[in-house]
Amino acid sequence: MVSAGGIAHDTSPVDSEDRTADMPVDKQFRLSVGVEQKRSDKVTLGLIFQYTDLGDSKIRSYYAGDYKKNEVFSLAFNINWK
Repeated sequence: MVSAGGIAHDTSPVDSEDRTADMPVDKQFRLSVGVEQKRSDKVTLGLIFQYTDLGDSKIRSYYAGDYKKNEVFSLAFNINWK
């Protein structure tokens, strides 16, 4: 079994005055962990979990507001069959 993890931080992709309600993203922080297991010479299974904090976004447009809890939780499962 192989395991891995990672941490990432990105700055805001847009200035606060250009931010829109359809993508209220500020500076971002990501934490992910994953495992992979070789079941046979032909099959490998993998599982990944990622937590993403998209920041406290403020929107200054027609849909003005604050997004205090802007988080995403992701879970992925994969099968590699050779």
